Amino acid sequence: MLQDPDERLRDIQEQPRDKSAPPLWLLLLTAPISIAYFTWMYYAIYLFTEEFWKKSKHGNPLYIVPGWINGRQMDLTDPQWNMFRRFIPLLAVAATVFLILSTLVKKTMCKVRILFKRF
Repeated sequence: MLQDPDERLRDIQEQPRDKSAPPLWLLLLTAPISIAYFTWMYYAIYLFTEEFWKKSKHGNPLYIVPGWINGRQMDLTDPQWNMFRRFIPLLAVAATVFLILSTLVKKTMCKVRILFKRF
């Protein structure tokens, strides 16, 4: 049965706020921090690639080193791969901090626990 739009709006407005959702101040705090971090990361990648291409003689040097899988050789000219290798420690620290913070937030702010069921 179709419901009157005004009645439906009243029903929606009367519903209590979801207490398991993070507070608005937390979302407003994390958004600028995330934007600043990703802006800095893109700038760092830009500087690295610019420096890399300025040092190369012909624009695309073959920088091949011995790899770690059965002595196969590895090409380090790819700036994305090189940046990934340089920032692995920072990525590991960020993942650990995120895991700790998310666990703390879940334990302190979330009242509702979602249990996964088999279907």
